[in-house]
Amino acid sequence: MQGGLVSVLPNTIHGQGVPCPAGTVPTGGGGFSPNDFLVMTESFPRGDEWVVTYRNIGGQAANFRAYVVCSTP
Repeated sequence: MQGGLVSVLPNTIHGQGVPCPAGTVPTGGGGFSPNDFLVMTESFPRGDEWVVTYRNIGGQAANFRAYVVCSTP
């Protein structure tokens, strides 16, 4: 499953959590950005979701999308 598109302003850090459906747990996840100046700073499970954060080291806003892989316990 994937989250919505997230915009990160220049010189800021922004995160997004993507939840698993009811009855499942996160077993992996991550994020994707086509922009070279967005740097992933974190990627970890938290409760029933997967969280990623990106830092924008560029001079303009850039987008990323987080995703989670879920399975039944």
